Amino acid sequence: MFFILTLPVCWMLASCASGSPPAYSNLTENQRLEDFRYLFSVLKDECPVLPIKGSVEGHDWAGHEEESEAAVRQAKDDHEFAKGVRRMLIYAGLAHTSILNWDSAKAYSDKTRAHMDTSDRSSEDAANYWYELANRSEPDPKWVPFVAVYVAGEYLVTDVALL
Repeated sequence: MFFILTLPVCWMLASCASGSPPAYSNLTENQRLEDFRYLFSVLKDECPVLPIKGSVEGHDWAGHEEESEAAVRQAKDDHEFAKGVRRMLIYAGLAHTSILNWDSAKAYSDKTRAHMDTSDRSSEDAANYWYELANRSEPDPKWVPFVAVYVAGEYLVTDVALL
């Protein structure tokens, strides 16, 4: 399940990757909104844990769609957009679902035996671009300095913050 939700985040941000300068950088407001709406709908429609979290924890993540969209509209550049997507995932209680760099996405693909086209250099560049933007600033004090996921019966540390 984690892998299924993680790759849409990675690919959503890399979907336009090609050319020079990269087509996936300096997105317009409309492109950001389109990507945000796609990601939000995937999470809302395909993530069964969100309604459960809502009923158990009383947290209505989907009820904050307009607020999250407003943050996307206010983003002045790709960095603010990537950070906004990352914050939205944290707010949803999905901090384990994140924007991944290429090596982490490939590690998940290898571990879960899911197919991932590793020959596409533009997707690799795009994934790394968005990952760097989302993680460029000081770490959030609410975050632990590493990312670990439970896959196939074991915990896998996928990323370590450089503090």
